[in-house]
Amino acid sequence: MLSPNSVYTSKKLGHYIVTILTIIAGSTVVATQINLGNRYRGFTITQLISSYNIFCSIILTSQFVCSVLELWSRFRTLNGQLLESLSCVGRPGLSQLLLGWRKRGNGEDLAARLRRLQHVHLVLQRAAELLQAHVSPAVTFHLMYSVVGIIYGSYELLVVSQAQNRAESMIISPSTSYSLCWLVHHLFDLVALTVSCSILEDEEMQASVLLRRAVGIEETVPQVEAFLRQIKRGPAICFTASGLLPIDRRLLVSAVSAATTYLIVLGQFGLR
Repeated sequence: MLSPNSVYTSKKLGHYIVTILTIIAGSTVVATQINLGNRYRGFTITQLISSYNIFCSIILTSQFVCSVLELWSRFRTLNGQLLESLSCVGRPGLSQLLLGWRKRGNGEDLAARLRRLQHVHLVLQRAAELLQAHVSPAVTFHLMYSVVGIIYGSYELLVVSQAQNRAESMIISPSTSYSLCWLVHHLFDLVALTVSCSILEDEEMQASVLLRRAVGIEETVPQVEAFLRQIKRGPAICFTASGLLPIDRRLLVSAVSAATTYLIVLGQFGLR
């Protein structure tokens, strides 16, 4: 069921994300050890906690994002198989215009193929539900930590740039490199979590789009209508932070907006 191209794409994206996470985490650890070591004159418990925190962050983000990308690649293959099966429905010209297929398939055993794809869709939905249940508490805490880290990291950069003479009494470390590394670390974690969930949800919705258009082309295929009813009545894939808010691109926009708002308020009142 899983095509080699989808496997390659999923693994390639996963390797890129893990590599970037490792580089950012390594830079953050080095900046933390250097700046806090210089400030407190030696190794402290704060440095140990920071390093352990970064390590846990890499493990959680990489495992969750790679699992989501694996589901995305399987839904992508499912949609490719569905498109190939539906290409034989209706008149060729209208079917190609609405569905966007490149090569028209044959209509043999269409009902059986669609039934198998229904089963695959159910299995993938169940896999997404299990992943959500397994990681929801940890991901919720990590998202909150990332958002707070973005806000505080932005504030540190503001203090360093606007009130250098008071920076040591207001923030953890009056170092631009230290603040910038932590800000990038938190921001990339948030981007990886939200964007991966969003592309999975978009790919899962593509199946219903294809089926709706196929029903519009020709309404006399019962298995197409049954597949569409299954998707409509079943729960759509939506990763949430313990049911409090959806994890998607809107969360990223909200986090950036919140950070900007707090930064303006803190800049107006906190630096006086």
